[in-house]
Amino acid sequence: SAYTIHNLFIEQNIDLLKNLYNNFYFDKRGEFKPGEEPTIFEPIIKYENDRLTFRYLRDYIDHGYKVENKELTKEQLQSLELLDEFLDNKKNVVEYTLQKSDMTFFNNNWIIHGRTNFEDFEDSEKKRLMLRVWIKNT
Repeated sequence: SAYTIHNLFIEQNIDLLKNLYNNFYFDKRGEFKPGEEPTIFEPIIKYENDRLTFRYLRDYIDHGYKVENKELTKEQLQSLELLDEFLDNKKNVVEYTLQKSDMTFFNNNWIIHGRTNFEDFEDSEKKRLMLRVWIKNT
């Protein structure tokens, strides 16, 4: 969870945690309307409405800085490297294999999640089908 990662930063290097509360460029990956910026400039971690929120995909940040023709600072890079180290640590990871008809629900603001690679069937009748739904509480 984002709370676990946040607490690890507090234990190991609170100064690097502070960097994650500052804005980073995130590439929108082409998902923007004409006239809109191709990146967003937001923190990875923020605390709002009495909740910790977390937004992170390293590729989106790396590409965001390329799109903006800017470079990450030394301090930002150190924070991202420690964040990646925490995220890659098996002690902080829960893994499971989805079975046919399984459903999962994640709150993108505090459950850090990803998917591993898989090999699909050539036969279209046997190919994997995964539906994604975003539910927004407004």
